[in-house]
Amino acid sequence: MSLDFTAEHEIHLTMAQEWIRRIYAGDPIDEIQKWLTGRLTTAKPQEVNAVLSWAESFPFYDQVLTERAERSMQPLSKRLEFQWPYASWRRLIDTPDEGILVSVAAAPGTGKTIIAEMMGEGNARFGSHGSLFHLELNKKIMMDRRAVRQTYAHVDRRLLKRGLLTDEQIARLDEDFYVRMGKEDGLSWVDLSRDARQMLNEANERMQAWPGSVDYVHCPGWSVNQIEEYALAEQERRKDTDAPLTYIIIDYFGKIAATGQQLKMYGTNIYARDADTIERLKTLAEKMSIPVVILDQLSKAGRQTDLADFDGTQIRSAGEKTERINVGIMVSLTRDEDTGEPTEELRVKVYKNTMGSEGVITMRRKPDAFTILDIEPTELTWGSN
Repeated sequence: MSLDFTAEHEIHLTMAQEWIRRIYAGDPIDEIQKWLTGRLTTAKPQEVNAVLSWAESFPFYDQVLTERAERSMQPLSKRLEFQWPYASWRRLIDTPDEGILVSVAAAPGTGKTIIAEMMGEGNARFGSHGSLFHLELNKKIMMDRRAVRQTYAHVDRRLLKRGLLTDEQIARLDEDFYVRMGKEDGLSWVDLSRDARQMLNEANERMQAWPGSVDYVHCPGWSVNQIEEYALAEQERRKDTDAPLTYIIIDYFGKIAATGQQLKMYGTNIYARDADTIERLKTLAEKMSIPVVILDQLSKAGRQTDLADFDGTQIRSAGEKTERINVGIMVSLTRDEDTGEPTEELRVKVYKNTMGSEGVITMRRKPDAFTILDIEPTELTWGSN
């Protein structure tokens, strides 16, 4: 290798290798061109300095502490860092550092998407800016759920699906309407619409006053390639603004589509494909220097595992995932001992945390309000003060 080979050369060499892999994998030409255009736009020379010498480590760490102290002196809305949405989580788990990969796993119907939504809204309230990639629910449903949650379930989703009448629409109603709808039902809809619109307007005003934001990226069928490209381009677009990209959330891992390259390399071996995808997401978090949160499903066996025995191997395609994540969180829905029916109580176990403490948190789920709430102090285990 030439002595003149620089960090910029390394970036372009890596990009060229990926370009060739995509060509041989048979990706559609328009996708290859879109990817190449995005990478050329975001490719910037970076300083490559992997070694931190013993002598340099002391002034380096002093500077880190000084910068952290300066940031801590700022109000939360000015820190531009990802925060956990619940006080109990914040007591137990540190704010995720740059490049951290977080996994939140649960059985279907437990409330994973609620957690993802509340992470986004909580961080908007705290002053951070992020992207929530949702590969399943469409934007209309996401907005309905937010409206119900932010009006504290005083506005029912059935009413939102029916539609809230505006004053103009109410003025156009005639006697025939009340006859056709039934007088009681027609009057009820008018009154409910007026009340719901007032509550929703108040909620919207409150949310729009938050210092942060969350973008909803509806991406059914997207591959990890497309998630990477969007996230990198969005980070570049926001660079040097007062709203830099602070985190990304992916809901959920199992819905990420295989790339053409993965299908060619791994075929039907879903475990190998998932291992490649999780490695790509971990690399993405490190490259962007932001936390990446992925929501995930438990395996069938994992759904029957007692919370105390949960160690991450119960996640679908576990192994590679457990090795690469930095923080592992499992959410378990408790069931009535007599009927076996799900209760409102949730148990949240932090089973892996490279930043420190592990433990169990008891929470309450309110499915009709699309909300999960704290109810008890954190139960800490080892590694905490």
